Amino acid sequence: VITEGTGWRARVLHFEVGGKTGTTDEQRDAWFLGFSSKYTVGVWVGYDDFLPLGPYETGSRAAVPVWVRVMNYLAVKEKPGPLPVPPGVVFVRIDRRTGLRARGDGVFQAYVEGTEPAEYVDEKKDTQEEDLFKEEFNMFR
Repeated sequence: VITEGTGWRARVLHFEVGGKTGTTDEQRDAWFLGFSSKYTVGVWVGYDDFLPLGPYETGSRAAVPVWVRVMNYLAVKEKPGPLPVPPGVVFVRIDRRTGLRARGDGVFQAYVEGTEPAEYVDEKKDTQEEDLFKEEFNMFR
């Protein structure tokens, strides 16, 4: 969620981190659970009496900034290093639209070795399908 999603506010840190944001219905609770190679920290934002936090108060907006401050404070003592990759985990570049392996643009996803997609996206076929969709869409304009 740091590089591609709701945890983007944590990108200000100058070391590798990962985590997960969360928000309950009606913005009653917001949280961020995150980690570096040295620390794991959770931040919860909410009221004890179950009142809503207010509109737009999500884990990303309410909890991540607090988490970043805590992690910056901890990093002064000892800056975390790169995140370790567990044995048996592989990273594969994936096409966002199809979920198949990408040869060019795509995002890296982690898989337990042997469970990663084997099939590559056919970029020429993909382009033809997109062109067909655009033609169909333009019919309704």
